[in-house]
Amino acid sequence: MNAPPDTSFNRAYVGTRHDIVALVPPSVRRVLDVGCATGALGRFLKERHGADVYGAEFDPAMAKEAESHLSKVWNVDLNRTGLDSLTHTDSYDLIVFGDVLEHLIDPWAILRQAAELLDKDGSIIASFPNIGHYTTLFHLLFMRRWPYRNRGIHDRTHLRFFTRKNLLDLYTQAGLRIVQEKRNLRLWESGSSVDFMAAILDFWPFRSFVTFQYVHRLQKV
Repeated sequence: MNAPPDTSFNRAYVGTRHDIVALVPPSVRRVLDVGCATGALGRFLKERHGADVYGAEFDPAMAKEAESHLSKVWNVDLNRTGLDSLTHTDSYDLIVFGDVLEHLIDPWAILRQAAELLDKDGSIIASFPNIGHYTTLFHLLFMRRWPYRNRGIHDRTHLRFFTRKNLLDLYTQAGLRIVQEKRNLRLWESGSSVDFMAAILDFWPFRSFVTFQYVHRLQKV
């Protein structure tokens, strides 16, 4: 019998991520979840699709819990060790980066490595916080400070920052293109009852200002 999940982890980094699940192709069979946390997403994909799911995770405690759900988990620091240095016996038809690449020194190199590990018709699903959200401008213009936080767009552990145009450049250099896009809309960092206003403002030129997060499914060009 598996031990109950550890609820002491930052809830921003655990959970199934239904916005990612919505973009998962139904035919996936071999998955690499980069930044798999406690393995919740991988376990869901195993149960729904019968997929063979592997994980890579920086946090040792999370990696240990994920091992009970996934086929194999590498406890690895991708700022020191590339994806291409791990032991892969086959390619993947899905690789997931759920709010991971912005935490890395060189996300450009890691995404190129992921593309090399991908099947010809496989997909990469990547989610990113949008630094072009209006709250960034608000804090810089009116508060005269960078809004360091413990989670979200301005998470203090982020090393890289992306707008949608930056993401297009990131994908292009890895030989990838967007085939599906989902935008998570939000007005406030923690969510609020007035977030419905973000949907009302979801048109040019306000669209990027109310997009809290981009989720993209990518394939090789």
